[in-house]
Amino acid sequence: MVEKAQEKYEISQSVIFWYPFYVGDLQFRVYFTTKYIVAVGIGKRMIFNTEFVQVGWEEVERFHRGFLDSFVKYFISGSPVIYKDILPFFTSTFFSKTVLYWTYLIPHGRTVSYGELAEWVGGRRYSRAVGQALARNKLPILIPCHRVIQAGGKPGNFTAGVEFKVKLLKLEKKYLAELRMGKNDPGNSQI
Repeated sequence: MVEKAQEKYEISQSVIFWYPFYVGDLQFRVYFTTKYIVAVGIGKRMIFNTEFVQVGWEEVERFHRGFLDSFVKYFISGSPVIYKDILPFFTSTFFSKTVLYWTYLIPHGRTVSYGELAEWVGGRRYSRAVGQALARNKLPILIPCHRVIQAGGKPGNFTAGVEFKVKLLKLEKKYLAELRMGKNDPGNSQI
């Protein structure tokens, strides 16, 4: 516990960099320190203005080799983004961190309902709070909040819009179907 607090303090004293990039027509920003990816902005929701230091692709690769390639491959083929050096630094409450932890564990191509996720973190009565915690997720795709849907199977909200959420879910299911048929090499999606 003390080590985590120390680590968070050290990061708060670090410089946070950001790098803008596009996948198709959609703009992203990745926010990072020398150790961790701390946030990803999608589309109009870029999370922060320019209060951090903008850098080039070389800096992202220097500190987080392979991250951008893996992230872009996800949008091309649906292959998993496997990157462990992430830190939900901008998440403040224990409850929100717990929700994000359990969301991180949702398997690629699978979905769970807000109610199911609420059960995992303490009970169905927390469904709305789970939705609110996911709405504040600063690491979408890496902490896959798009895999959490409404009880009736409807997609629910997402940072970049409902249509984009549906597109991501279809892309992941397609990737898994192709993997089962031997069309994808899972080794290619690893960093």
